[in-house]
Amino acid sequence: MNTQELQLGAQFCAAFNRGVALNTADWYNPTAYYTGPIQNEYAGFWHQVSINHKAYGFPYDDVNNQSSGGILPNANPLKQRDAWHRLVTFLHIKDNA
Repeated sequence: MNTQELQLGAQFCAAFNRGVALNTADWYNPTAYYTGPIQNEYAGFWHQVSINHKAYGFPYDDVNNQSSGGILPNANPLKQRDAWHRLVTFLHIKDNA
């Protein structure tokens, strides 16, 4: 595959996960993402609750700069893992209360 084919594949993957595959005008319109009936709800959740609505919820989620990778360029992976563990523990305790 050439570079253009790989880029198109990433764009298709992103569009299907975001629920905008049928309307190419929305492929680069973040306000349209995760609003349709067919979408990746897991990825949509993480975009909804994340800083600046940026997350990496599926492969190629960096299409159209929607990945969280640029938000914390100097982040310490151990601190990120600790924060994730605290969030999961909090949600588990809250859910079982």
